[in-house]
Amino acid sequence: MLSLDIAWYILMLGFVVAWLILYKLNKKNNIKKDLSTGLLTVFIGLVVEIYAVSNGMWNYTAGNWPWQLWVSYFVSGLPFYQIVSRFIVK
Repeated sequence: MLSLDIAWYILMLGFVVAWLILYKLNKKNNIKKDLSTGLLTVFIGLVVEIYAVSNGMWNYTAGNWPWQLWVSYFVSGLPFYQIVSRFIVK
């Protein structure tokens, strides 16, 4: 295993468990839309990171953006499609 603080594992596992629960409960399961929503949150995270770093809100040493940040963006996006699709009425 990678040597991360246990809080990172808890954070990522929490989002994955939430997604799995919602995926099982939801009748409108579509794994492609879940994954594309996850990738969309990575893109949004990238935009936010670029904006924040370029405006001095926070900084990283050159080329050292933590990979776990990008993984957490992705797994946090997984449950969003399931949550939103429960409110969409066709």
